[in-house]
Amino acid sequence: MLSVATAQYAALQNADNAIDGKANNLMAASLVVVPVLGTQLTDGVGHWHWVVVASMAIMVGTVLLVIFLTRGRQYAGAVVDLDAHRDYFALNSQVLLAQLIEDTNQANNTNAAIVESKREVFRAVVFSFLFGFALGILSLFLIH
Repeated sequence: MLSVATAQYAALQNADNAIDGKANNLMAASLVVVPVLGTQLTDGVGHWHWVVVASMAIMVGTVLLVIFLTRGRQYAGAVVDLDAHRDYFALNSQVLLAQLIEDTNQANNTNAAIVESKREVFRAVVFSFLFGFALGILSLFLIH
């Protein structure tokens, strides 16, 4: 049981790392698209293309969402600090194992809630990127 709980803990950490990696890739793509769209902000006569400006603002917003998404979080550890829990030494092996499993499950529940909130923000990042990119490409085709 304890190995199952620790495997779930590792799976949650891998899911978190995957979200961060995908979000960083979207941020890199946004940082490439923004300068490309920046070359099309005006028509050369001084008239602004506001659709391109809006698209760039959305892409910059995507970068800010990724920074928000990948900020440090306080994850619960699956390792028990025995100095803080001296009472664990008084437990027999069966009760100690059950307590360690409970501690790991509690850490998994906390971390699963964090990963789920990151997934929701990641969905917003993906939508923001796709909408900003589509708006930018569409505006470039409509302008020229």
